[in-house]
Amino acid sequence: MKKKPLAEKSINGAPVKDIYLKRGPLDHLAGSEKKYDRIAKEISAETPDMKRVICHWGANLPIAARLKMKRPELKYVQIFHGSDIYVMTKNNETYRSDILHGIELADEIICVSQDLKKAVQKLAPNAENIRVFSNGITAKNFHFDPAEKKKKRIAFVGNLIDIKRAYLLPDIIKKVISKNPDFEFIIMGDGKLRGEIAANLEGIPQAKLLGRVSPEQVSSELGKSDILLLPSKSEGFPCVVNEAKVSGAYVIGTKLPGIIEANLSDDGLVDNDTDEAISSSIAEKILAFPNQPINYEKLVQEAKNFDWQIISKEELAAINAE
Repeated sequence: MKKKPLAEKSINGAPVKDIYLKRGPLDHLAGSEKKYDRIAKEISAETPDMKRVICHWGANLPIAARLKMKRPELKYVQIFHGSDIYVMTKNNETYRSDILHGIELADEIICVSQDLKKAVQKLAPNAENIRVFSNGITAKNFHFDPAEKKKKRIAFVGNLIDIKRAYLLPDIIKKVISKNPDFEFIIMGDGKLRGEIAANLEGIPQAKLLGRVSPEQVSSELGKSDILLLPSKSEGFPCVVNEAKVSGAYVIGTKLPGIIEANLSDDGLVDNDTDEAISSSIAEKILAFPNQPINYEKLVQEAKNFDWQIISKEELAAINAE
């Protein structure tokens, strides 16, 4: 297939070049050495002036590592986000081996939380040059209007999967509306648990499953919501905490290091206990919320401290340092 000519484009004034890579017959196989070598070779050929390799997410690490091996003069920065270390290194030995190889080759490693840094150090005790830059938000894309806050609208945003404890949502909702039917729940996201959740919420008009929605709709829904639920089993650094707060939404989440680092106040945390205990604790906090005073100005300002405009400057300086 003949490659299409690529249009010139830029992001914030920086030139961007897309690279089209031809898919090979064995590319669907995880850990395919030939696949990684071929992709690294194509990228290298298309970018002769490249000076740095910045790899987000561990799944792309084998390609970045091979670029570093082919061109040792490149500065290789590996950025980890959470489940690429917390989950995937435990479930796939080939992936774990690739991660360790990449950590060994990386000139600099960036983690999105202190807890994730500790996990990387535990996985690779000899890892050096690890820095922490939290995930940020684009605050201007969210809005807070006090008139929209009715203290009865609850939101969930995320993948409907086990690690997010999305399966607890029906139980939490039933516990709440059995005592106060005036609350309403909005669930945004998709995943393998969606069918199960939908079945368990059948006949409950206070709950709506919106499926996967656009970032614009997430912003709109958070602006109209009073509480965000985050009952996760594991989190790297959940941006949605500060996206909710800058929208004037109170956050209730499990007491996990990543969630605590994401700026969630103590009164919004529930112990990371059994499913039943978590479900009951979250329901109790929701039911108590209408009588709870909220300092919206403080809530919004705390979140603005995590704006990408602030964080990205510090992270970029680290990446560009020789």
